Amino acid sequence: MVPILAHIIEIDNVFQNFIKFQLHLLDDVSVESIKFEDVDLGVYKSHLSELSNDVYNSFSDIPRYLRVLMAMSVRDSSFIISINSQSDQIHWKKITVNTSVYYYKINIVDLDIKPLGKIENYIEEIKLHG
Repeated sequence: MVPILAHIIEIDNVFQNFIKFQLHLLDDVSVESIKFEDVDLGVYKSHLSELSNDVYNSFSDIPRYLRVLMAMSVRDSSFIISINSQSDQIHWKKITVNTSVYYYKINIVDLDIKPLGKIENYIEEIKLHG
């Protein structure tokens, strides 16, 4: 199993893209520019629905506080790699390891909701440690 996982990590760029995505979310974001005490839960929910409806054209269109919340979730997310020796599903990718064919898919999950009070600490931590 280890050689299969190692090969998936080596060839699939989802891991590198994931890190780039997180860093890009925090472009032009500073603690001073965000007033979390002014964030209205109703506005927050409407922004989330706009995200799911593809209203925003780029990261810069997304409100800064929401980008921080997204980055916090991204940072604590986990990868689930499913491997199968047979697959007829369209979302599985095919790899060959030592002449054996396997199919895999990668899911990213986060079950941890972040409280608004931790955001300032999170931004500072990202700036210090990347």
